[in-house]
Amino acid sequence: MFHSVQFPLFSPVFEAICAHLDDATLAAMCLSGSKKAAASAMREAEKRPVFALVHSAVTMKEKKKHWIFEEVCETGSLWGVRFLWKSGIGTGNSGLPVACKCGWSEVAEFLIAKGANNYNRALVAACKHGRADMAALMVSKGADDFNAGMLYACNGGSRTLAEMMIRLGANDWNGGLWQACRGGSREVAEFMIECGADNFDWGLDGACGNGHCGTAELMLQHGASDFDQGLCEAAQWGHINTALMMISCGATALNEAHWEACTEGFEKMCELLVAHGATMCGDGECVAHDFPE
Repeated sequence: MFHSVQFPLFSPVFEAICAHLDDATLAAMCLSGSKKAAASAMREAEKRPVFALVHSAVTMKEKKKHWIFEEVCETGSLWGVRFLWKSGIGTGNSGLPVACKCGWSEVAEFLIAKGANNYNRALVAACKHGRADMAALMVSKGADDFNAGMLYACNGGSRTLAEMMIRLGANDWNGGLWQACRGGSREVAEFMIECGADNFDWGLDGACGNGHCGTAELMLQHGASDFDQGLCEAAQWGHINTALMMISCGATALNEAHWEACTEGFEKMCELLVAHGATMCGDGECVAHDFPE
């Protein structure tokens, strides 16, 4: 049991947990003075995943405790974060980006009050995961890397956040195009083009490298023509769909792509490239043809 191992009933640590329970009814039962009621409340509370995380943080080796702190931040449990903080586990700067990624404003505010100040890192986490409210909070605290915020917003497919960052001064259109293509968001890629992005070959590389035919097709429609690089990107990451698209467009760097696929261990990709005419890896030697069964 959670409390019987680390937190005996009515101990100071037990009361600290009760004081920060998110459920007021359970907290009242725990602090009622009735051992039976407290035990019943704790049994119910122990069913919550955050209790297991807190228990793990208290008992595990020191160097791994910060991982648990981040996991507790991810759950949004303010009492869990407070308890671990009071126990000397975790840092505000490790938890703030996690809280922003997940949209937990109370946890973020608590960590900031305790000294967390990596606002730019938290900003990009919020932008990547479409958390406009958290992005606005980080800007209000001093975050100012708006280009990075825009790039992560584009990768995450959030036009709303990309527009927010642009209003604040972001202007890396081609970087945004590459990220949108890599993230597979045709809508955001089109928006970056409207803003002025014109490096369509780079966008094609991003799309092929993550296997997104939709954004690859958009880049082709706008004149992208570096089919060989697109093929090599697709081969390096094992994306057969975009590799076939590049071959159909006229890519001829089959041996170079074969080398990329062999190096990364993509057997099916190697077979595809050989079927279309690859005869050797780019340097004349095959490095990974003995694939595991």
